[in-house]
Amino acid sequence: MKNWKTISIIIVGFIIFYSAFIYFQSRNLKNGGTEMVYRSMEITFKVESIENNVGDYIVIDAPVVDHENSLYFGVIKEFHLEPHQEAIINNGKSTIVTYPNKSDLWITINATATDLNNSYVVAAKKLGIGKKIALYSKGYAFYGTTMRIEDIDYE
Repeated sequence: MKNWKTISIIIVGFIIFYSAFIYFQSRNLKNGGTEMVYRSMEITFKVESIENNVGDYIVIDAPVVDHENSLYFGVIKEFHLEPHQEAIINNGKSTIVTYPNKSDLWITINATATDLNNSYVVAAKKLGIGKKIALYSKGYAFYGTTMRIEDIDYE
């Protein structure tokens, strides 16, 4: 009979200890701040060496979707074309060559990003300068390099 009393005391003690552990863990989660923070962003992409008439296919305020996972990315705010240039080395000298039948597209997209304290995420894509992202919109698809990320909510 002495063994039953000892076992009962140990079980009751374990239940009390485990209940206290669960209580304090749940309290820490509530105080930890689980709400998501969203930021309005302007993200500018550069698409190199494309046809000069691509501006005919881009629609301002058209929705943009991530090509890999088909998630909404944002809307086109603005775009412009610049002559495509490349640096080449000729006889040991660096020269910039302009291609008259090619352009570089600079396209800015308004998006809502999730702020993860150390990075921003849009359409399940972690944003970063120099990162290449495939997107498509009404009438046009592109694979561009992120050149600028601006937080327009920042005060």
